[in-house]
Amino acid sequence: MSSSKDQDSAVPHPGFKSLQYVNPRLGTMYFRFKEGEGLRFMAEEAFLAWKALPSSQSADNKPFFVFLHDYGSSSRIFDKLARSVKNHCLAVDLRGWGRSNHTKDGAPLAYSITRMKDDLPRVINLLQGEKFVLVGHGMGAEVAQLYATQQPPKNLVGLSLLAPMPLSTRKPAPENIEIYHKAYERRENLEDFTKKYLAHSHIEEVDLRNLVDDCMKDTPLAKDAWLSYSMAENYSHGLRDIEMPVLILAGESDRIIPVGVVEKEVGNKIKGSWLLPAKNCGHLIPLEEPGLAEMLDNWSKDIEHWK
Repeated sequence: MSSSKDQDSAVPHPGFKSLQYVNPRLGTMYFRFKEGEGLRFMAEEAFLAWKALPSSQSADNKPFFVFLHDYGSSSRIFDKLARSVKNHCLAVDLRGWGRSNHTKDGAPLAYSITRMKDDLPRVINLLQGEKFVLVGHGMGAEVAQLYATQQPPKNLVGLSLLAPMPLSTRKPAPENIEIYHKAYERRENLEDFTKKYLAHSHIEEVDLRNLVDDCMKDTPLAKDAWLSYSMAENYSHGLRDIEMPVLILAGESDRIIPVGVVEKEVGNKIKGSWLLPAKNCGHLIPLEEPGLAEMLDNWSKDIEHWK
């Protein structure tokens, strides 16, 4: 992976001062975390910077989708989904993941769920009051839940949680921690782990390659943080305060977060939420559920009638 300095010099991406003149309804934007600057817009060929819509009116009055990825993943896992939905989208590489920079090694709890949540307002502010929905997958769904519990802005109109990690404390067994460490050590281990544990149905080779490529570039500190202290954070008491439409999809064959855990720790604690089983899906719902784009499109229309 090239250094951020190399990327910055090779690719002209505007700073936030210039972004304030950009109409956010032009299309899809991707952001990454940059040490000292927070989340910053990036426009690189490897990422979908702007999405061409069928017509300039096709996404009017629909909320933005703001995508938050899972552990070991990046915003790229939503690339096909962002091309398929009829809403405008923002996607974020959370700190330490994808093409985001790592933060200072000595920073305490630098990769905690709280710190990831605190990175979001800078991107959300670019919407200038436009309605938006947080679409979180796994760890990203945990960040989305926490954001929604702590005085969220009025323009946050819903959550879509895909195979969500709960906000309650989880203490993985030592043998499971060892499985994770070994899986993320080598490329071939990660490919095998993805096929056996993360995915249930077939995922395309290009998606598998992208997922493995991104994860092998991710910051080791961020990977270790999830297993050492991020899982020890407990903010589940705030879930009862969420008052907005919440759509939850749980993979029927998810070996990471089983349906029963999602129902008990997420669905039952958020009043008025809808929990739907994703058939023939494991943990990688953004890649495994073929009807996800249509499902999110229809659900975003229903939000307008929610009370």
